[in-house]
Amino acid sequence: MSTRSQSERRSVAVLLSGREKFSSYFGGAVARWTYEVYSRLTDRVAVKVFGFPTGENDLYPLPHDTSGVWRACELMARVPWLAAMRRICGCEL
Repeated sequence: MSTRSQSERRSVAVLLSGREKFSSYFGGAVARWTYEVYSRLTDRVAVKVFGFPTGENDLYPLPHDTSGVWRACELMARVPWLAAMRRICGCEL
């Protein structure tokens, strides 16, 4: 079986839900599953995980990125009338 070159590998992006951190200590079941599965496939799949900000010392050893959108989610969760609007509209971030 031949080894795929870097350019031939498939790419996968994983978006963690809600405020889940990509951490063995602070993360949840989805973060753990993502790490356990994709850490075994790094030779075949290029993976990047997107989610809530996680401290460098706490991150699983896979590529991780956070966008500034988490700040809007945090604000919506903390401001009571925004949180109520989010529930009424069915917008779960």
